[in-house]
Amino acid sequence: MNKNNLMKKWIAPIVLIFIMCISLCGCKDYKINKNAIVMSISSYSNGVTQAFSMPADTDYFLQHEASQQEIDEYIEDLESQIRTQLWNNMFLNYYEIYLKNPIEEFSLNGDLVKIKNVAYNSVTDSVNFSFVFGSYEAWKYYHPSTSSDDEEQTDQSVFLDVDVSKGTFPFSQQSGGKIVGYIYYDVLYNVKISHFSKEIVDSEEKPTFVYSYGTTHKRIHSNADYVYEDGLYYHVWQVEYEDLSQENPLELYTVNAVRGWWYLVALAGALFVSAVGIIIFVVVDKKKKKNKKSV
Repeated sequence: MNKNNLMKKWIAPIVLIFIMCISLCGCKDYKINKNAIVMSISSYSNGVTQAFSMPADTDYFLQHEASQQEIDEYIEDLESQIRTQLWNNMFLNYYEIYLKNPIEEFSLNGDLVKIKNVAYNSVTDSVNFSFVFGSYEAWKYYHPSTSSDDEEQTDQSVFLDVDVSKGTFPFSQQSGGKIVGYIYYDVLYNVKISHFSKEIVDSEEKPTFVYSYGTTHKRIHSNADYVYEDGLYYHVWQVEYEDLSQENPLELYTVNAVRGWWYLVALAGALFVSAVGIIIFVVVDKKKKKNKKSV
């Protein structure tokens, strides 16, 4: 075997084990920034929840002398615009999928697909909506795989099989020739600018964009910025507004031991320990016999 290839086969598992150790020691007290625009996928044992959250930033405008009446009108308008421009588009996309292949079991707002409408949450100061799929079959029905889906590949080394899924940060993808994150931001910005002065709105900090993936599987690893456990194992990617246009790759992978090789290593280790024990026994026994002869 070529020396370089041999080194690669040994280095690959070592690097992967190192990455796995880092991910397992991920940040457990991670909190999403209050001004973040968030998309989250939570994969449970009985289904998937797809949720969206947009910051309202009412505290910011109250600090800049907005009245409570102005805030209330702003929140009402924000809910309306998010419903019209974001929620409605997603609903129509799902509805189109249903019309092309209607299966009553997966009907929108039926037993297996629940749609939660746009609503303001005063606790998190955000406007949220979500789609709840009560089974994996329902999720797959509305998210069919195509040839253009995220790239999947398998990397095999001497000790490990690695299944890798690669994609792009959702808010860095394009829709209609425009970056998705900018589309979301523009909805918020246009509502704010219609209620507050341009100077105040432009002085506000730009939002952070977050994609969160939660899974029940501990053996899934990733190149996420944060990994933590809270009922599910969460992988969180975070990108600043200014960096949305850059290449922001996502990677998820599972690492499986090639059992035959690990058993061989374990056996070799056991044999090595036994061999050392035998050598020590032989050396000590020889010394004892030698000492007896010299007496």
